[in-house]
Amino acid sequence: MEEDAAAAHPLIAALVVSRARGGLPAPGFFDCARCVGRFDGDPSGPEASAFYAAEFNAAVEFWSSAEVVDADI
Repeated sequence: MEEDAAAAHPLIAALVVSRARGGLPAPGFFDCARCVGRFDGDPSGPEASAFYAAEFNAAVEFWSSAEVVDADI
């Protein structure tokens, strides 16, 4: 998430969700988003759902159109 934030990219971690939280990411996602300056709200409040939906949509759009670079992972 730090790399995405530093590059001004949508957070690719938004593509990972928790079934236990009704389709929202785990609280750690929101904690990390707060640490990189992307989220300033209550991870269990309505702002979390709105933030996540916007970040998810931006990530899908960005990462589906990004060129795939061959890298050693």
